[in-house]
Amino acid sequence: MPMDSPVQILIAQLETLLIILSRPLVQRQLAALAGAILVAWLLAAAANRLHPRLDAWQRLRQRYPRLHDTWRQNRRQLLLPAFALLTVQLTILLLAWRSQPVGLILGGRTLLWAWAAYRLLIFLLYLAFGSRAIAPIHRRILAPVFISLIFLSLLSRVIDLPVLAGIHLFTLFDAAITLGRILSAAVVLYAFIVAAWVAQETLGRALRGRTAVDPGVAHSIVTISRYAIIAIGILLMLSVMGLDLSTLTIIGGGLSIGVGFGLQQIVANFISGLVLMFEQTLRPGDTIDINGQIGTVQKLNIRSTLVRTNDNVEIVVPNETFLTSQLTTYTRTNRQVRMRLPVGVAYDSDPHQVRDLMVKAAERHGLVLSQPAPSVQFMGFGESSLNFDLLVWIDQPHRMPQIRSDLYFMLWDTLAQHNIAIPFPQRDLHLVSGWEKLNRQQATDNR
Repeated sequence: MPMDSPVQILIAQLETLLIILSRPLVQRQLAALAGAILVAWLLAAAANRLHPRLDAWQRLRQRYPRLHDTWRQNRRQLLLPAFALLTVQLTILLLAWRSQPVGLILGGRTLLWAWAAYRLLIFLLYLAFGSRAIAPIHRRILAPVFISLIFLSLLSRVIDLPVLAGIHLFTLFDAAITLGRILSAAVVLYAFIVAAWVAQETLGRALRGRTAVDPGVAHSIVTISRYAIIAIGILLMLSVMGLDLSTLTIIGGGLSIGVGFGLQQIVANFISGLVLMFEQTLRPGDTIDINGQIGTVQKLNIRSTLVRTNDNVEIVVPNETFLTSQLTTYTRTNRQVRMRLPVGVAYDSDPHQVRDLMVKAAERHGLVLSQPAPSVQFMGFGESSLNFDLLVWIDQPHRMPQIRSDLYFMLWDTLAQHNIAIPFPQRDLHLVSGWEKLNRQQATDNR
């Protein structure tokens, strides 16, 4: 390895850094800076416990409730950098009074000012727009950008960043992959992932505001747009890493071999997801029957679909399942579904009276539709009962089990009030010749 290679230069810089850190003056400054931050942490913890008891805090809570709530959620993050700036400044004044060097502490103070300004900006954004709007932006954009800038600032103080970025790691398809290219590609990909999220939120709000747009169509547009932006980001990431477009042909060939050996299901689910979105066979909010359970489609992704059952259990179903097997949906084109409730009554009952009582009981249920009206069908003469079917229409299919239970309770009470019995299966046993001998033999055995 040549002496002027990036790795050798980086090693030389690290050795120089270790020599600098071994100096007593540097160690005293680092210790003073760490002590000042520790004292600031203790002061911030004490103030955080004390200030809610102050009268000024109570007046703020009464006069400005939004300011009070925002401050309560962010006070720990604001108090620590404020006290850290105070204690570090006092440390600088003390060391300067004793004619001690403070160069490292001044650099730390600059970073603390950046930290305090960042926390103040976050506080003002939360105060102006609310936690619900700013929290995702803070988590996905502001916090990663701030942490990255602070990390690069610290790293640039001890290491030559161009030298670090030029370190050669490996060669991929005749392209030299360096640490700088990998970091740049990661930044590009993350930027497009954030852009896809922003586009998803923006399109979702815009389409939800249009009442004429079908929710399923809106979801398909948003999902496909998000994946399209991410796909563009992946292409640009490969370009930043130094791979030309002709290389993608080789990568595609390798992927096709992988599909042939073990990725068939993943690709099948991916294609199935696209088909479901374009055909609108299944949409978020649809009520379906899956494995005998009634559930609601919560989210339709490219690879799988999330279904929440009436028991609040989430089921992740591969998209291929909906295309290769029969799917029962209650809300594909119309939310009105008909329920059939079989009921059997005793043979001595008046079928006309039973019909009227069943219809009146169904009409009293608040979730049973009046149009189409409830009806009763006489299904036939059973072995021990007259068999009827109560037919009712509802427009909340996800509540079908509860409505069925309510109606059966109401039917039981109604029929009982009019002395109409619900029989149970009965069997008549006819004994022919030979049973007397069997009875005598059993009596002999008992003796």
